[in-house]
Amino acid sequence: MISVGLIGYGSWGPNLARNIDALDDAHVTAVCDIGPARLAEAASHYETVDAFPDYRAVLQGPSDAVIIATPARTHFGIAREALAAGKHVLVEKPMALTAADAEALVEEAERAERVLMVGHLLEYHPAVERLRELIGTGTLGRVLFIYGRRVNLGRVRSDENALWCLGPHDVSVAGYLLDGAPTQAWAVGGSFLRDDIEDVVFMAVRYSGGVLLHSHFSWLDPGKVRAITVVGDRAMAVFDDGEPVDKLRVFERCVELPRAVGDPPRYHDQGARTVSLPDTEPLRRECQHFIDCIQTGARPRSDGHDGLRVVRVLEAAQQSLRDQGRPVAVAG
Repeated sequence: MISVGLIGYGSWGPNLARNIDALDDAHVTAVCDIGPARLAEAASHYETVDAFPDYRAVLQGPSDAVIIATPARTHFGIAREALAAGKHVLVEKPMALTAADAEALVEEAERAERVLMVGHLLEYHPAVERLRELIGTGTLGRVLFIYGRRVNLGRVRSDENALWCLGPHDVSVAGYLLDGAPTQAWAVGGSFLRDDIEDVVFMAVRYSGGVLLHSHFSWLDPGKVRAITVVGDRAMAVFDDGEPVDKLRVFERCVELPRAVGDPPRYHDQGARTVSLPDTEPLRRECQHFIDCIQTGARPRSDGHDGLRVVRVLEAAQQSLRDQGRPVAVAG
């Protein structure tokens, strides 16, 4: 039985605690939050856990692992201390706010011989796993481009912009789906609600092999959309997480260019079909994967290297954002 300490019991922490405690081979033994009301709520839900206002008390305790669900600016410091304390670590996205800090966490985890996993939740979504299968089997043909929308009215952030808040989702999914490495990123956006905090960002990333990712992130939008589209030269697929049931659809549509000069393009449309998916909560799968990796020593799907790649893309996009959309090379 793996004992887990949860650091951060805000909007996401209760979901993590619920899913860890539902596993057969793990349980929450300690919870930390700086808010007295949230800490009292955690203690009332999990009567056997130790509740602390200081995360260092969790690190000094007997838990085998910690999950860090605190504001993004604190991820690096807490994760580094946790690894140094000998804990296995699951840290929410982004794992750090600079590539240098993310790389330091990867090195510390390897030195300590501890699991370092990043909460790239969508990599554990059944729809994304099926998308990867559709690409791998050639159902979509050669992937040409991917585009995503992650927009809503709220929740307005004061400690991170829309790029760092929402960008890790699309970038991690693209990295999971594609073989190529990101080579270049550019972004434009606007700060309409708070000075110097972009509440709308349009980001593009170029991958080796020519695949393009384009994403729209905002918390200043009339409707909630959480969708990603993959366009191949044989077919296209749409993963719409806002749909209650039919979340993944494949469109048997493509364009065939003429072989002879002067001939018109041929448009193929054989309709759309829904892809069946297992009814499992992605966060439950993510938590189980973390525990499995601790027990078996396996490398997590969204390990520190995966988190580092995502931060490198976001760092390049942030630099482009500062430079009014100038393309910036992605390190690595």
